[in-house]
Amino acid sequence: EINVKCLLDLSRVHDELIANVLDSEGLKLRGLTYMRIIQDLVNNCLKHEYLRERIKSLLRKEKLNLGTISDILANSIMLHLILKFIEERVS
Repeated sequence: EINVKCLLDLSRVHDELIANVLDSEGLKLRGLTYMRIIQDLVNNCLKHEYLRERIKSLLRKEKLNLGTISDILANSIMLHLILKFIEERVS
């Protein structure tokens, strides 16, 4: 199961960092790429009935859509990259 609260918390942290660190236009461009990635992943999963039903059930339960998942995924990836960059600078 995806811990949605945890991912949303990451999203909030990311929003604060992104305002000070990265160009928002660049993020929007990357977000489109992440949207394509998440759509491809879901479409591939939909070929398997069990995974298709699990995804549909999770989306209904959490009232999420692909756009929301894509945003959360993009935010999590960007946060990871920012923290990795900071870690490399400090080392």
